[in-house]
Amino acid sequence: MLNKTGAMRRQSGSMVLMVIFVMILFGFLAASLARFSVEQDTASFENTDSTRAELAARSAMEMAMYALYPAGRYYGWNAEVPDGKGYKDCDRLRNIDADGFRKNGERKFVYFRDSFSLPSDSGLESCRFYLECRKGTSAGKNVYYLRAEGRCGHDDDYASRTFSGYASNGSWHGEVE
Repeated sequence: MLNKTGAMRRQSGSMVLMVIFVMILFGFLAASLARFSVEQDTASFENTDSTRAELAARSAMEMAMYALYPAGRYYGWNAEVPDGKGYKDCDRLRNIDADGFRKNGERKFVYFRDSFSLPSDSGLESCRFYLECRKGTSAGKNVYYLRAEGRCGHDDDYASRTFSGYASNGSWHGEVE
């Protein structure tokens, strides 16, 4: 026959192991929940930057369309007529960036905040854009193939969206890549 004190001593050791097991289990659960919360915040931030990058690309494309086809009485809807600076065709993009979006032979991104007076709450203050234009012909008409890339974020941590298409006679046909 066992005495009660001996049985209690044998069970008290297993209780300590059970408490340690439960503490470790709750520790893993808390760490997993904290990591999930951080991943959700990061995903929300990346989604916001992606939307802003798309808006930056679309804004740049609108500027390119206006540079090619200004609605002035002297130019009409003809990108082939030289503007006041003597630019015509794709060279009209130099009205947006004087370097033509190239620096030392490489693509040059232009920050919205540096080139345009944006209000601080515009949503594009940490965004930059790049424009590319090539002239071609289709069915005897001049066609301008345009590509705009918008980037939002900081340094190497940014979201990027590209918008491309073609313009002819002031009409635009494009899509987000």
